[in-house]
Amino acid sequence: MPEELNITLNENQKELVILKGDANKPIEIGSYSVSGNLEAPLKFYKKNKKLVEKFDSIVVVDQLKAKVTLIIGYNHPHERIIEGKLLLDPEYESLQINRNKMYSRSDLVQKLKFLRRYFPKQSDCTDLVDKFKSLEANFDLRLKQADDQRGNKTNLLEQSVDEVNFPESFGLDMPILLGGKPEKFMVNINFDIKNSSYLEFWLESVDAKDAEFQLAKDQLESSVKEFESDPQLPVIYS
Repeated sequence: MPEELNITLNENQKELVILKGDANKPIEIGSYSVSGNLEAPLKFYKKNKKLVEKFDSIVVVDQLKAKVTLIIGYNHPHERIIEGKLLLDPEYESLQINRNKMYSRSDLVQKLKFLRRYFPKQSDCTDLVDKFKSLEANFDLRLKQADDQRGNKTNLLEQSVDEVNFPESFGLDMPILLGGKPEKFMVNINFDIKNSSYLEFWLESVDAKDAEFQLAKDQLESSVKEFESDPQLPVIYS
């Protein structure tokens, strides 16, 4: 027997559409976890405040590791975790400043050449690269002129460094944190004589270390301050 329907149309209604069948089942979104820079949890929070209010949510702050984690739906089957941590700019990180990365002369020259745009003046980079080349040429020449090559290589290297007036440092103007603005800092060039025959170089910078710490501190405090302004969102320090 066909189903009977009682329908009343409004005066201005000219058309009626009746749809039959089963409705689509709602799509269930499972739990997920994403990570980004220190600003990621705050950006997600600002765009999804209703979601944060709907489920039990907390913020976990790890000051030592400079990390902020927003957990939406804490202990819920559809828990969402948004983690923000300190991310360095890839090109800054590639220099391995303050990380005991040892470079050969040619490797360091190649690295610096491709970062020329971050020198205050491009000529500064060119001058530095030329100093490296002069250092090698000077040492090769002295080595050929030496009477006792085995015993004097270390002295020859030291003399070559002195003679070419090899620079102890250089300046850079580049982002330190991912997505951050450029920062100006000085980098020290250190070297050691290996096996009495060649130089190894590494880079250190107190300026860059201080900037990493301060930038991370500022971003962390900025994010936490806004989270703490929400009385419904507990902030836990680990």
